[in-house]
Formats: sequence, C-alpha cells, structure tokens
Amino acid sequence: MRPRTGRRDPRELTTDECKAVIDTLERMQVFYVNIGGGEPTVRPDFWELVDYATAHHVGVKFSTNGVRLDAAAAARWFERNRAACGPAGLYTEEYDVRQRQSRGNLPQAFVHAGMLECAVRLSADPGA
Repeated sequence: MRPRTGRRDPRELTTDECKAVIDTLERMQVFYVNIGGGEPTVRPDFWELVDYATAHHVGVKFSTNGVRLDAAAAARWFERNRAACGPAGLYTEEYDVRQRQSRGNLPQAFVHAGMLECAVRLSADPGA
C-alpha cells in the first residue's frame, strides 16, 4: 500500500487489492503490520483499510506527523490504543498466535507493582 502523493501512482494498490493483501495476512496469522515512511493518512481510504485490517485480526501500527488528524480521529485512535492495555494498565509484550490474543507480561507487572509499593512506602516515611 503506497500512500498517495497528490497523483495516483499506477503501481499503487487499489482499495480492493489492499483488502486482498489483508485477507492474505489474516490467513498467514500475521497479528500486526507497521506502516511507516511518508504520511499514510493522505490516502483517502486509509481509515477504511485500518478498520478492515483490525476487523480481520490484523492490528495496525503506523507513524504519523498528526497534521491530518482531527480531534475525533485522534480520540478514536487513542481509545483503540488504550484498549490494548491489559487489566493492570500495561501493554503486552507477548502474543499468542494460536489464540490470537495478547498474553501480557507478568514480570513487567511485578516490576511496576514493586516500584509503586516503594513509592508509597518512601512517601509515608521519609526517614526510611
């Protein structure tokens, strides 16, 4: 999928061709794609393709300068990313390909819990 730069490159995939690639990625059990280089949101069907990919179990990560994001799009993307946190509010580092779900990272959770416990104890007794 090549972002549009003002005029259509004849080698650029159509929306249907992009969806066919996403279907192939789903069959291959690819759990996410990373889109970078240039500004992907200039492509008029970008959000349609993001929605299609996520509906077909292919997550999308992308880099943007944000200039084309309005408040509604930014809030929508923020909520989608926030929803990826586990119950402890942490992002996962492991992914179960067979069950197609994030598995979490328990050691990371213990580190965060330990740091929070230290902060609470140190703030309660500055001489400790």
